Amino acid sequence: MYGPKLTTGVINLLLNWGPIMYLVFVPIVMMMLNSNLGGKGVYYTIFLGAALCAAGSLVRMVPTWMGFELHPSAILLLHAGQILNGCAGPSMAGACTAFAACWFSPDERVLATAIAYGICALGPALAFIFAMFVRSTHDLELLLLVEMIS
Repeated sequence: MYGPKLTTGVINLLLNWGPIMYLVFVPIVMMMLNSNLGGKGVYYTIFLGAALCAAGSLVRMVPTWMGFELHPSAILLLHAGQILNGCAGPSMAGACTAFAACWFSPDERVLATAIAYGICALGPALAFIFAMFVRSTHDLELLLLVEMIS
């Protein structure tokens, strides 16, 4: 859909922005979670992760919405969206245990953490399943829209 510029190397880099940005962004998340804000630090971390994830999905949709999938800038926007989503990863992964520690009693923390991590894993699992049904530009637009909304 994005033309000959979407080579195997570009696809591999798009897939690797998550782990790359995880290493870059995890110190920021840890500072936020270990700040003197208490429960508000957890709230701000979760809010930041959600905002970064939504922004990444929105940026990835721009070439499709504007109809310039074959333009070279479309690939740059895909990279920018993946970078934003990669920055959101540590926020969601690190906040689960901090959230459980702030809001649940010690005997409930294990179950709360497991449920939170399960929900975090459910999103990519569903996206993987739904991606198997993408056959056209319209299908991709619909998938990206659903991911952005969720």
